[in-house]
Amino acid sequence: MADHTHTGWRPEDRAATGHTTGQRPISPMLANLYLDTLDEALLDADHVLIRYADDFIVLARSRKHAEAALDLTRDVLERLTLRLNPLKTRIVHFDDGLEFLGWYFVRSLAIPRTWHDTVPKNFKATAPPSPSSKTATKIQSADVSPDTASLPEQTTSTTSTGAEPEPDKPPRETIQDAAPEDPEFNHPLPPLAPLQRTLYLVDKQVRLSVDNQRYQVERDGKTILNLPAHQVDQIMLFGPVQVTTQTLQLAARNDCSLSYLSYLGRYYGRFDPETGRQITLLQAQFTCHADPAFQLDIARRIVAAKLHNSRLVLARGQRHLKSSPLDLSANQRLKQIEQSLKTATSVESLRGSEGAAAALYWRAFAELVPPPWQFSKRLARPAPDPVNAMLSLGYTLLYQAVAGLLQARSLNAHLGMLHLPGGNHLALASDLMEVFRAYVVDATVLRLLRTRQLDPQAHSIQSEVCSLGNDTIRTFIRALEDRFNSIQQHPQTETEMDLRRIIDHDILTLARALRSNNTNEFQATRWR
Repeated sequence: MADHTHTGWRPEDRAATGHTTGQRPISPMLANLYLDTLDEALLDADHVLIRYADDFIVLARSRKHAEAALDLTRDVLERLTLRLNPLKTRIVHFDDGLEFLGWYFVRSLAIPRTWHDTVPKNFKATAPPSPSSKTATKIQSADVSPDTASLPEQTTSTTSTGAEPEPDKPPRETIQDAAPEDPEFNHPLPPLAPLQRTLYLVDKQVRLSVDNQRYQVERDGKTILNLPAHQVDQIMLFGPVQVTTQTLQLAARNDCSLSYLSYLGRYYGRFDPETGRQITLLQAQFTCHADPAFQLDIARRIVAAKLHNSRLVLARGQRHLKSSPLDLSANQRLKQIEQSLKTATSVESLRGSEGAAAALYWRAFAELVPPPWQFSKRLARPAPDPVNAMLSLGYTLLYQAVAGLLQARSLNAHLGMLHLPGGNHLALASDLMEVFRAYVVDATVLRLLRTRQLDPQAHSIQSEVCSLGNDTIRTFIRALEDRFNSIQQHPQTETEMDLRRIIDHDILTLARALRSNNTNEFQATRWR
């Protein structure tokens, strides 16, 4: 019922959270009548409630009181056949900020949601502040810049510490000045509520534990990072990082997933907390998955969007070529393959067309890789060179991002339409990430190479397997997070949102298609 409800908490230093979800929008009057039971329950328990229709926050003087209010809210809503939306419900301190009824509340400040609409049209937007700067730290603490990637192995340059870059390394701004910024990466950042805030642990020697409802990262017995659990939505563990049982329990209580990967980025598995499943949606998903015609049409739309976006990345990359122009015949052939998908009669023929298009794409992509970097063809695992290694790492992180959003939307990530399900493969995550591979990951890799932000020698190769250096991994993850957080105009809705929300929009349209058994409801993002 309630499509959108915010819940907030506030202690003496003040804290806050937010949101329930239901089946369909309802009028404010009906919401007031239906949620009267919730109002009485919270007020009888001496909680401070502020509600407008289906939006509400609950103020509390401590985290303990906030958690008690959250538990009570869940119990009451369950009796009302409603549930909390995990994407919109959180316990958050007022120092971190929250959005309520179109306003952002940060400490004692109240900022209107539409502040960026007053910016003059001829105002030139600047790139987002570097996470290594004090400004970036202050912006994040005010919840203005969405999502941060924390890399504990180099805490001196993460937004979570607010420290300056190491003195023996040039600041990121200096490195980025080596080449002009791409317009497609240069977007203003209006304030958005955080989505999929990710903690990356890439140091083999660290240990992840718990300290008073906070994630604590330790190395050699010393704490190098300490983050409130409610500020982390997912954790990426690279290599043999030690994780305590208490950490898993805290993650489960805060709806935080953990992904286990090798140090080279190979995916092993996920820990996902139990969330309220929408049984009717799952039933519809299984029914549609068993329908060959439905499966074929969804797969066709995914592959067509992938080829369209791949052609766009190649065309934009050509602008930066200083020597021979890109062979346009590859782009034209990709367009022909995209158009031929309309006559495909099986998913197997779609996969064949996709394979032929991939061979063309990677030959054209190789021409965009600037010297001294070497790239001849796409080899996933093992990756023989740093370009292939970065591509594989980026696809793994994109795969995890899509998997987390599918989990939040109560879809079974194992039931793919294009990719075959099997084992621990999240086939639906593989399906939906196809649309975003080139636009998110490939474009990020090309930009890093073109702007000379990476050391071509910062890797090692043993037995034809390339291992990226620590600095390269950190720089790449930060660049990919910047890409995820960049504000884009959605090509279908023309709404400004970050890339994670655009991925989530694709997932929501797929859910509508599954519920209605109508493939026309699914909108795979196609950039212009």
